[in-house]
Amino acid sequence: MSDMIIAGYLGFENSGDEATLAVVLNEIKRRLPSSSVVVLSMKPKKTSEEYGVRAVHRYDARAVVAEMKRSRVFVFGGGSLLQDVTSRRSLYYYLWLLKEARRHGLHTFLLSNGIGPLIRPSSRRAAADVLSLVDEITLRDTDSAVLLENIGVPRERVTVTADTAFLLPYLPDGGRGADHAGVPDGHPYAVIALRDAKRSPNNFLQTAAEMCRFIDVRGIAPLLVPMQYPRDMKLLDGIADAARASGARVYAWRAPFTAADAKSMLPRASFAVGMRLHTLIFAAAAGTPSVGISYDPKVEAFCREMSTPCVQVEELCSSDAICAAVSHLIDNRESAAEAVSLRSAVMAARAENGIDMLAAAVAGDAAASRRT
Repeated sequence: MSDMIIAGYLGFENSGDEATLAVVLNEIKRRLPSSSVVVLSMKPKKTSEEYGVRAVHRYDARAVVAEMKRSRVFVFGGGSLLQDVTSRRSLYYYLWLLKEARRHGLHTFLLSNGIGPLIRPSSRRAAADVLSLVDEITLRDTDSAVLLENIGVPRERVTVTADTAFLLPYLPDGGRGADHAGVPDGHPYAVIALRDAKRSPNNFLQTAAEMCRFIDVRGIAPLLVPMQYPRDMKLLDGIADAARASGARVYAWRAPFTAADAKSMLPRASFAVGMRLHTLIFAAAAGTPSVGISYDPKVEAFCREMSTPCVQVEELCSSDAICAAVSHLIDNRESAAEAVSLRSAVMAARAENGIDMLAAAVAGDAAASRRT
């Protein structure tokens, strides 16, 4: 029997989702050292080797159900799993997991989830029907709580915590530094994590290259980091080539960017520029200021909550807006870092509250199981 099953967007080399798993496993081990965990992963062998836990393939329905029959708690999250922008198939897969877990008597726990967007009325109804049966719901932001209330999930059933990646500093050391990508030792650098997005203008690559050249001219090495490896590398290589053609020195991280790497690199970075939400969270957790590029409401919501400068991806038809935001951040780096550190400490405390609730659920369910 396992104490818990953890499900999410795992085994896809997504740095943010893998970081949330690393943090949760670390915190559970710290609080409940004797607990056992099974992870649902796209690459179960790799997940088992990397984290030292059992894992089964997330799409092996027979194996998943078998694990549910001998587990007690189903942990769902984090990330934005319940949304229908990527595809309705993923939404209904995750809803199926929650329904199956409930059907087999597991205590179901949403851990620091982001909810939405849920565009289609059918998606909103399906999500509301399933979430009304979940035992405990913790969310990473107030926008998600408002969305659940709007689709019919009572607000009193929801606790707003924070993304578990805010607990990144609690992970063990062991990550690689910027020198892994060739950045000279001691040279200031900025972590830049960009991705393809439907809303990006046609000249997005060239605009990003101009931003990199601008950063290089200010004496800071642009370090392009793939938050989803190798998917992001085609875009990042194109940006690097275009920037180098204009005479800029640009570096690229040509490997999966792990939570340990983020813990090692972000505290030493001058700043970060991020499209993916977890780039901004990694930076905030490290006390490093950042500029967000919003391609999704979750990025804009985070920047608003953290008072982080944010540029809409549609504005990147030229480099004016992003370079202005970067220039202001460089000129005010110390005050920006102090402000983000204060806000991050609050978010880390909220994230710990979510983990505390999960640990209590696991411990309480174990006690109930012994009594029966």
